[in-house]
Amino acid sequence: MKTLYQTRATAKGGRQGQVSTDEGNLTLQLAEGGFGLTVQLSAKLEGLARDAAQQLLETTHRVCPYSNAIRGNVPVTLVLE
Repeated sequence: MKTLYQTRATAKGGRQGQVSTDEGNLTLQLAEGGFGLTVQLSAKLEGLARDAAQQLLETTHRVCPYSNAIRGNVPVTLVLE
């Protein structure tokens, strides 16, 4: 898989501080309680019927070790392109 974007981020000031990427493309002000993380898992499955592709995407998410590690803690949206 080709990497489309990669960066580093630094947090300063604790729970009410600021997080920013090194190149400055993203800056977030933190509030009490910190920040949240969400995931959008997108798949393009050419050659499969849409129902079969959706089922494969859902099954893959259900058995994926990374999905299992964050399940219940990070909201994940599945998107079939």
